[in-house]
Amino acid sequence: MEIAIVTETEQLSLQQLKEYLETRPEWAQSTVALETRYPQFPLRTTDPALLIALVGVLGTGLGALITGLLDMIKQIKSQAIEIHGKSGRILKVPANISPEELDQLIERAIKLDIERIVIK
Repeated sequence: MEIAIVTETEQLSLQQLKEYLETRPEWAQSTVALETRYPQFPLRTTDPALLIALVGVLGTGLGALITGLLDMIKQIKSQAIEIHGKSGRILKVPANISPEELDQLIERAIKLDIERIVIK
């Protein structure tokens, strides 16, 4: 599964995010690979690139990705991420979500058919 990651904050570039995620200890065991792509048409975001997460095993890979994103947004004092499904449905994930709520959210996100994740 390919998931586009977009940032709408000037406090974080996608390159910084990629480096941060790839150096996390749990990342080595995850089934997620990251690559940077530049779309043909410019995005209406602060970063002209897209960070694409290639997720192999949904449960563990998606969990590692979302947990890493939440840890990073806490560091930059961002408020939330949004998980967008292909159907148009959006799950808003606050930075201060509890571990129990995060587990439930990951289960819901797996069923969502995720298209992109937006860092707010």
